[in-house]
Amino acid sequence: MFTDNKGTCSTKHAILTQLATEHNFNNIKLMLGIFKMNAKNTPKTEKTLLNAKLTYIPEAHNYIKFEGKIYDFTKSNCLASNFSDDLLFETEMEATDIHFPKIKLHKTFLEDWLKQNPNIEYTLQDLWNIREQCIADLAS
Repeated sequence: MFTDNKGTCSTKHAILTQLATEHNFNNIKLMLGIFKMNAKNTPKTEKTLLNAKLTYIPEAHNYIKFEGKIYDFTKSNCLASNFSDDLLFETEMEATDIHFPKIKLHKTFLEDWLKQNPNIEYTLQDLWNIREQCIADLAS
């Protein structure tokens, strides 16, 4: 998975924390953070965010926390500083929660964010579609 550059932040970090747990390294935690995905920390999203008239969109990201320090193994050049300064929320999660529970938490966060920002006139589905386009932008 790592040498083939396959998998996502969720699958890679879930496997690492599960392996750590199975070998009694219980102080290695799988984290879910929601950060301000913007043109600065995620440059490939700039066009989509500009078209949507958004300076950022809250994005969910999995990573590992060990002794208070963030580790991101999504890609070989990932640094915690790429997103940690823009964290809006974080919580520990179980490796088994990387799919539906992660999506539910992310969507709940987005709903609350929209309520707190009534000037953003998107529905949750609209915002999710913009987010999906941003994710597609990353693959290009």
